[in-house]
Amino acid sequence: MARKQLPNEEIESLNGKCFTGEVVKGLSSIGRPKTPKDLEELDQRFKEYLEYCAENNFRVGIESMCLAFGVSRQTFWNWCNGINCDSEWQNACGYYRQYVIAFIEQAETQGKLNPVSAIFLKKNLAGYKDQQEYQEAKSEKRVVSLSEVASLIESFD
Repeated sequence: MARKQLPNEEIESLNGKCFTGEVVKGLSSIGRPKTPKDLEELDQRFKEYLEYCAENNFRVGIESMCLAFGVSRQTFWNWCNGINCDSEWQNACGYYRQYVIAFIEQAETQGKLNPVSAIFLKKNLAGYKDQQEYQEAKSEKRVVSLSEVASLIESFD
């Protein structure tokens, strides 16, 4: 039995060379921009990125957005957490990240994204988590006299 050649075999099943070609063309057309100098340029890059995604049927995502900003994922994460930037820059990056998360949520609810993939992405990007809470039932023990039991029974009659 031939050994599966992952991930190449999986990529081919996504529509073969057509899929790969479209993605490679899309990513290469984003170019290799320099890091934005100011908040206005950062906002403009985000708008251009969204326009590009809409016009080319390209899925919005953190990694491709970072590519459009000309920064690494780590730099973007730092900006989202207020590291090496001011609060306005941090708030803008938080909005961009939230936009991607909202896109994932919409893709999931409209059946365009596998729920397992969506949950994984939301756990990693939005801090979603599985949480189970256990409460121990506390029972209060009370000694009841026969006369109290009799009066309780009578109250039900």
